[in-house]
Amino acid sequence: PADQSVFTDSKTQNQVASRIERVLIADPNPLSARMLNELVRGALGCEVYTVTDAAKAAAAARALDPHLIFVEHPSAGLDGYAVARQIRRSDL
Repeated sequence: PADQSVFTDSKTQNQVASRIERVLIADPNPLSARMLNELVRGALGCEVYTVTDAAKAAAAARALDPHLIFVEHPSAGLDGYAVARQIRRSDL
């Protein structure tokens, strides 16, 4: 079976995780957002912020300056690709 780890060793994994201090989750499903929030916080031990309206994700990204962003695709009203384009155009 294929190796499911993107990291070559625990030292590399810890170095990457230590650089991630803030994560933003944009998911219109509150249950999914909460589950991912708990998973990320437990795995990385960082601050995790959640918005349930993808249209607010770009504004939240500007305000929070996260190191990692999860965007549900597709999302009601605005798909994940559109959110990513908005974030890239902003001055983060």
